[in-house]
Amino acid sequence: MAQTAEKFNAAASKAAAKTAAPATPAPTTTTPAKSGGAPTAPTAPTPAPAEVTMTQRILAMAAAVEEATKLAEAEEKKRADVKSTPEKEKADTKSVSVGDSVLNALKSAVAAVLPSKDTKTQSPADIKAGNEYVAALEPFRFDEVEKFAAHHFQSSGDSSGGSAWVRHLATEYADLSKSLPITSDSSVFMRVHESKMGLAQMMIIPASDTPYAGGCFLFDVTFPSSYPDTAPKVNLQTTGGGSHRFNPNLYNCGKVCLSILGTWGGQSGESWIAKTSTFLQVAVSIQSLVFCPLPYFNEPGYESNMGTPSGTASSDAYSADQQQATVKFAMIEMLKNPPLNFEAVVKNHFFLRQKSILAIVEKWAEKNERVKSQLPALRDELAKLKAVIPPKA
Repeated sequence: MAQTAEKFNAAASKAAAKTAAPATPAPTTTTPAKSGGAPTAPTAPTPAPAEVTMTQRILAMAAAVEEATKLAEAEEKKRADVKSTPEKEKADTKSVSVGDSVLNALKSAVAAVLPSKDTKTQSPADIKAGNEYVAALEPFRFDEVEKFAAHHFQSSGDSSGGSAWVRHLATEYADLSKSLPITSDSSVFMRVHESKMGLAQMMIIPASDTPYAGGCFLFDVTFPSSYPDTAPKVNLQTTGGGSHRFNPNLYNCGKVCLSILGTWGGQSGESWIAKTSTFLQVAVSIQSLVFCPLPYFNEPGYESNMGTPSGTASSDAYSADQQQATVKFAMIEMLKNPPLNFEAVVKNHFFLRQKSILAIVEKWAEKNERVKSQLPALRDELAKLKAVIPPKA
C-alpha cells in the first residue's frame, strides 16, 4: 500500500506541475465549472498570467484525481486477482476503501487547488500573520461533538449503517482530521456527531479572489447507510433563512448541485465512484469549483458569454449580489450568532483576519452601495473580538 500511495502522490505532483507551467499568450481555458461539472474550455483570449490561475489549480486537481482513479482501479483489480485466501483477506482489510490511496493523491492535489500567495512577494508581517492564523485554526480542523443545534438531515434516518460502513467512515474521518485544508486564505472545518456517526457539519471559508471572500458558510452532511456505494448528502445552511441563492450550484433551499453528489447530471468520470471517491473530494470541489471567482458562469450555457461585454456586465452584477449577501449572512450574521461547535473557528478567523477582510469589503464597497451600507455593522462586530480562543486542553 505504501508503494501504491507513492505512485498516487507522484501522479498528483506530475499533474500539478504540468498545469502550473506559465502560459503563453493564446486562447486560454478559463471557465469555472458548470453546475456540478468540470471546467470547460471556451476561447476567450486573455494575456498570459504571471502566476498560476485558479483554473490551472482546479485543472491540476482534476488531472491528479483522474490519474489517481485509474491507478486505484488497477490496484483493485490486482487485489481481486489474488487467489490465496490469507493474502486476499489481508488485502480486504486494507481496502475498506481503495480511496485510502486516492486520499493521498488528493492531499498532494489540494496544494494545487488552493489559491496561494508567493511568499517572495509577501512582507514578513504578512507571512507571520498567515503562520499565526494557521497555527490558531489548525487545532479546530476536525472534532467530534455531542449534538448539532440544527441539522437538515437530523430526522432523515440515514444516520447508521453496518460494520463495514462504520469502518469506512472511521478511516475517512481519521484522514480528514489531518487533511482538510487550512490556509490563511481558504479553509475547511468539520464536526461529526459522536453517537450518530453518519451526521456531520462542514464550514468552508472561501478564497480571497472570490465574491465570497472571508465569509463562513455552514453545510449539513450525512453519510447514508449505503455509503460509500452511494454519495454523501450535503445541504447549505447559510442561506439567510432561505432568502438568498449564493451560487448556481447552491440553491436558497440549501440544495448543493454537484455531479459528484448525484444532484446534477455530469459527464463521464464526474459522478460518484464508490471505490475511489471520498468526502475530501466533495469538500475541495465545493471549496474551489463552487466558491469560485466568477460564479455567474457556473450556470449551464452562460460560459459561452465569458469575455463578452454583456457576459462581463452580468457576471459583475451577479458577483456584487453575492458580495453583499456574503457580508450580511456569512460575516455579520456569523459574528452575531456563530454556529454551535464552530464558535472558536468563526471568532478566531475574524479576529486574525479582520484587517484583510475589512480591506476586501472596503474595496467591494467602492462599487457596491449595498456592501457600503453594511460596513458599519461589520466594523462594530469585528471590534468586539478581543483575543484568540485557545483549543480546549
